[in-house]
Amino acid sequence: QSLTPCWYSVTDEHWPLLRALGFNRVRVAEETLLPLGNIEFKGKEWQGVRTALNKARKLSVEAQWCTYAELTGPVRTQIHEISEEWVSEKTLPEMGFTLGGIDELKDESVLLCVALDSHGKVHGVTSWLPVFTKGQVTGRTLDFMRRSPDGFKGVMEFLIASAVLHFD
Repeated sequence: QSLTPCWYSVTDEHWPLLRALGFNRVRVAEETLLPLGNIEFKGKEWQGVRTALNKARKLSVEAQWCTYAELTGPVRTQIHEISEEWVSEKTLPEMGFTLGGIDELKDESVLLCVALDSHGKVHGVTSWLPVFTKGQVTGRTLDFMRRSPDGFKGVMEFLIASAVLHFD
């Protein structure tokens, strides 16, 4: 059928075997690790984050942490609508191997951070998958990111900064 296998997220430990079998290697992306505990949103490089945090405060937008099962019906509906609109604007469908979709949010080990204003409007949402070391959760990785088309400018910066503060 002329299929060519493609390996994703291959570690250095497994690369020699794959190279010996004739495979090639291409770096697609690199994860950014944030060492929490010493991040301060100071200086020019953090201005956008400070602006987003201040804007959220002025608009009465708060970061709500929960699992998908804990979402209220109206918030869940808004997240679905935001995601459907986001997907409809893309030329390709969700691939499912790089960033998650709605189905991945439903896992009870996934934490959501929802930017919710005092009127119950969802401005944006992120999901945070657990990272395991020897069976224990040792960190979180950003997976799902969606912004309402009429959400406030800087909502993603707000959500990520909120995660930094939450996990610190």
